Amino acid sequence: MNVQEAITLLKEKGYKVTERRKEILNFFYESDGYRTAKDLIQYLESRYRTISPDTIYRNLHLYNEMGILESTELNGETHFQMRCTEEHH
Repeated sequence: MNVQEAITLLKEKGYKVTERRKEILNFFYESDGYRTAKDLIQYLESRYRTISPDTIYRNLHLYNEMGILESTELNGETHFQMRCTEEHH
């Protein structure tokens, strides 16, 4: 899934597409392999003065439930990546 497909899906389901939501999508799209919520928080903290971990976790679980992200448990921690499609880089 690419970022534009994810944005379209969010809009179709009635969710607002904010800059931070786009940043989260871009982070996972540009990442190779699975990343943790901690990885994402560190990435966003370098761009924003304040970032709520609760907001990050809510968005990760929303994206996972919608099929935008897929997740796996590694070493007792949930890791996420963009759901793979044939056109993913």
